[in-house]
Amino acid sequence: MLLTHWKDGLLLGAALVLGSWGVADLGQPAQASAGTKIVQRGPNHPNGEGLFVNFTGTYALYNKPGDLPGAKVVRHKRQLLKLNASTKSQQTFMFCQETRMNHGTVYYRVRTQDHTISGWIYAGKITDSSRGLIYREDGQPAGGVTAFFLSKPAKLTSEEATGFYRFKTPTDYAPGGRSPFAGPTWVRSLGVKSTANTPVIAQAHATYIVTSAVTLTREGTRWLHIVSLTGADEAYDGYVQASALRRLSAVKPAKGITVKVMAADAAQPLKTLVVPYVANNKGRGLPGMDLGALSAYAGLPVGYTVGTRVGAGFGGQDVSQVLRGATVTLHVKSTDD
Repeated sequence: MLLTHWKDGLLLGAALVLGSWGVADLGQPAQASAGTKIVQRGPNHPNGEGLFVNFTGTYALYNKPGDLPGAKVVRHKRQLLKLNASTKSQQTFMFCQETRMNHGTVYYRVRTQDHTISGWIYAGKITDSSRGLIYREDGQPAGGVTAFFLSKPAKLTSEEATGFYRFKTPTDYAPGGRSPFAGPTWVRSLGVKSTANTPVIAQAHATYIVTSAVTLTREGTRWLHIVSLTGADEAYDGYVQASALRRLSAVKPAKGITVKVMAADAAQPLKTLVVPYVANNKGRGLPGMDLGALSAYAGLPVGYTVGTRVGAGFGGQDVSQVLRGATVTLHVKSTDD
C-alpha cells in the first residue's frame, strides 16, 4: 500500500512504498484497552502552517486518541460533514500533530484556525509512520481526513493582467475585505501572514500591477496578488481582495513612461504600453520613477516571457530613476526558446 505526504497544503512528493502492506486495517479504531499506549508522537505544529484537512465522515473526532481509555467524542461523524460545508476559512481544520499507538493505529490532532474546536481523529493503521496524510493505493483516504486547499488558482482577466491599479480607499479600514489586507484572511497557504484582518495603510499614490489571482475555496471571494511600481510601497506587495482596487485610466506618453516590449527576433515592438508616472523616489532625494518591478508584468504578449537570461528584462538600462515622458525597452523571449 502507499503513504502520501502532504505539507503546506501542497503535494510534496510521490507516494512512498511502506513495505508490502504499509497501510492496513482500515476499519474502525480498536476498542480502548488498558494495554493501549502511545509509542510515537510526532512534532507539534501549533499553527497548522499550511496543512489543512476536511473530514471523510467515516470517523468521529475524540478528545484524545480513540484507542485510549477515557476517549470521548468531541464531534460525531455527521457533525464533521456539516463543518466541511462551512463558508468561513477560519473554521477549516489544520493538522497539528501525529501520534501512533502500540498496535499501529495512527491519530491526527486537528484544530480549527479560530481555535474553537480541536480533537483527535483516526487516520489509519500503518507499519511505518511519517508525518502526512495517509492514503490507500486507490487514492482514497485511509482514515477520517483528506487534504483540503483553502484557495485555488484563478486565471487573470485581460483587464487585470494589463492594467495599473491603486487602492480605492487606501487609508480606510472596513471589516469584510473592502479595504486591503496583508493577505486573504485566514489563508496561510498563500505564504502571507493573515491570521487577522490587518489593514494595509497604503499611500494614495501607490501604483500596482497584478501578477496572479486566487479564489478562496470556502468564501468564493477573489483575491489578487499585487506588486508595487512605487518603490516606497514595496512592503504592501501581496494579496488583496479584488474589490479593494481601482483600475487607472490610460495616460498619454507625455504624462507617463513608454515601455516598448521587444523580442530578439522582431524588428518592431511586440507591444507598447504607457505606465502612469509616479515620482516614487522623492523620499530618497532622487528624481524619477523606479520601474524595476515591471519585469513581473503579466500582460506580456501571448507566447513570451521576460525570462532570466543575460539581458532579459530591462537589460543594462538603468530604470531606477526613469523620468516622466521617457521611453525604455523591456526585453522578452519566446516561451518556445
